[in-house]
Amino acid sequence: MSRCLAKNPGQRFHSASDLAFALEALSDSGASPAIATQAPFRRSPGRTLVWSIALIAVITLVAVAWFEIGNRNPAAPLRIAEYTQLTHNGHAEVVAGTDGSRLYLSSVFSIDQVAVSGGEIETVPSITLPSPFLLDVSPDGSTLLVQSFMADKPSLPLYTVQVVGGAHRYLADARPAGGNWSPDGKHVAYSTSDGDIEIINSDGTGTRKLASVGGAAFPLNWSPDGSTIRFSRDLRSLWEITSSGSNLHQLLPSWHPSEQKCCGRWSPDGGFFVFLAGPLGSGKYPEGQIYALDERRGLFRRPANEPVKLTFGPIKWSLPVFSKDGKKIFATGSTRRGELVRLDPKSNQFQPFLGGISADLVAFSKDGQSVAYVSYPDGILWRANRDGSNRVQLTSPPLQPRSVAWSPDGSQIAFMAPSPEGSEQAWVFPSQRGSPQRLLPEDSGQESNPNWSPDGRKIAFATGMFGSRESYIRILDLASHQITTLPGSDGKFWPHWSPDGQFINADSTDFTTLYIFDIKTRRWSTLYDKSLFAFESWSGDSRYLYLLRFAHDPAILRIPAAGGEAKVVVDLKGFLFTGTFALWLGLDPTDAPLMLRDVSTTDVYALTLEEK
Repeated sequence: MSRCLAKNPGQRFHSASDLAFALEALSDSGASPAIATQAPFRRSPGRTLVWSIALIAVITLVAVAWFEIGNRNPAAPLRIAEYTQLTHNGHAEVVAGTDGSRLYLSSVFSIDQVAVSGGEIETVPSITLPSPFLLDVSPDGSTLLVQSFMADKPSLPLYTVQVVGGAHRYLADARPAGGNWSPDGKHVAYSTSDGDIEIINSDGTGTRKLASVGGAAFPLNWSPDGSTIRFSRDLRSLWEITSSGSNLHQLLPSWHPSEQKCCGRWSPDGGFFVFLAGPLGSGKYPEGQIYALDERRGLFRRPANEPVKLTFGPIKWSLPVFSKDGKKIFATGSTRRGELVRLDPKSNQFQPFLGGISADLVAFSKDGQSVAYVSYPDGILWRANRDGSNRVQLTSPPLQPRSVAWSPDGSQIAFMAPSPEGSEQAWVFPSQRGSPQRLLPEDSGQESNPNWSPDGRKIAFATGMFGSRESYIRILDLASHQITTLPGSDGKFWPHWSPDGQFINADSTDFTTLYIFDIKTRRWSTLYDKSLFAFESWSGDSRYLYLLRFAHDPAILRIPAAGGEAKVVVDLKGFLFTGTFALWLGLDPTDAPLMLRDVSTTDVYALTLEEK
C-alpha cells in the first residue's frame, strides 16, 4: 500500500473511510524512502474539509451512543428484598443511629438500645441527663449527640455523651432535633431557633455560623465525603448547602411539590440518599414512606432524575438509618392508632370514650349536643351527635385540621390547617356540611388556633406557632373585619377565650409559661411557669384552667384562673401519648379530662436492600 501511494502522490480519496484507511496504512508501514524524497505533502482545502466532517461525525456518533446507553441502561435502582422485624414489644421508638452492633433508639424520656440482629430493647444505663433525646451516634460509635428536654426554652442544650461512663460535654443551644456529626467525628452541625445552621468542634470550641436558611432546619445529615449538608426545612422540603456555607438550594424542587419531605440519610459510600415523603403528619416523629435518590456516577451512568419509592402499604416509617455496610436500612415501622379515653371522676381511671375511637382535638358545641373531632392519623374533621352517632365527614385530604373550635351558635367550626408551604392558616366550616373557607383569604402569614369569643362576634388567633421567633395575639371583628393586636401579646400564641368572656389565656411559644389577659384591665399576668406544658382548657364555669404537663413528671394539672398553686388531677406516669401533635388534652361537657391513648403497633425493622 505504501508503494502504491509513493507511485501515485496525487491519488485522490473518494470517501472519509478511504482517507482513514490510507492513513492507517502509512502509520503501520513506517516512513517509505520514496515518500521521504517527495516534496512536503500539502492537504488541499477540500481534503481538510472532508477530514473535519469525518471527525465531527465520529464525535457525534460517540456522544449519541453515550446518551442512548445512559438512557436505556440507567443505574439499577434499589428495592427492598426482605423485611425483618427486630423488636416485638409494639412500642419501639425511632432509630437514631448505630455503632455497627447496636441500634440506638430515641425517646423523649430515655435512650434505648437493641442488637442489630434483634432482641429485647434495653435502656442505655449511662445517660444521666434529664429527659434525654438522642439525635445522632458518632461515626466510631463511642459518643452520642443528645439534647435535654428539661430546658425551659425553644432552644435546647446540646451535649456529647460518652456511651461508656456517660460523661457529657455541653456544646451549644440548638433547636429540637437539629444536630448531626460530621463524617470524621470532629465537628457537629446544628440548627438554631433563629433559622441558622452552625458548626462547632466536637470538643465544644470554634463555633461558626454556616448560613441562615430561612426556616426550621432539621434533621441535618452530613454527606460521607464531608462536602455537603442536607436538611429538611420546616418538615416540608429538602435542601442542601456545602459544608463551607455556599450554594444553598432546594433539592428536588419540582418532584411531588405538594408532599412533605424530610429525614434524609446518605448510604455509607454516598451512592444513595434515602428520605421520607408523603403526608408525614405532626405526631411524635415524622413518618411516611421511604424513597431513595440514586446518586451514583460513572462513564456510562448518570444519576437518576427522580427518587425510587422503596416502601408501600399501610406501615408508616420513621427516620431511615443505613447499616455500616450499606446493605440494610433500619427504621421503625408503625401502624398508627389511638384510643380516645375519659378520666372517670369516681375511679380516677381512664375509660374508653365514644367507643374508644381513634381521634383527638375533640370539641363539644356550646349546648353539648354535638361533638367535632379529628380522626387520627388520617387528619379528617368529623361532626357527630354527642354520643358519637350519625357522624358526618367535613374535610378531606390534603386539608388536615390541627385545632377545632365551635361557634357559640353551633353553626360553624373554626380550625387551623397547614398550607402547602407549611404555614398555618385559619379556616371556617359550616357544621352542617359545605365548603371550608379561609378566615383571612388575603393574609399570607401565620394564623394559628382560631377561637371564638363567647358572644360569637370576634375570633382570636395567633400569628406564630411553637418555636416561632415572634408571635402576637390578634382579634378579628367579624362585623367590621377589623383586626387589632392585644397589647403586650408579643411572644404569645395558642389563645383561648374563657366561657364567660372575661379572659383570654395564651402560651409562650416555648410552652413554658401560661399567661392570662384580663379583658377589663387590659393587662397580662403569669399563671404558670414551672415546666413544659400544653393543651390548656377552660372549665365550664371559667374558674379553672386544665393543662397537660408532659416533659417531666407528666400529669394533668388544674390551676385557678385567679392565680394560685397548680393541683395534680391525675398522674400520667406510664400513660402512652399519641395524637395529631403527639399528645393532647381536652375536656368533655362535665369537665372530665379527655386524652388519646397510644394503641399503635410500632417496632424496629431491618430492610434488606438489593438492586433491581
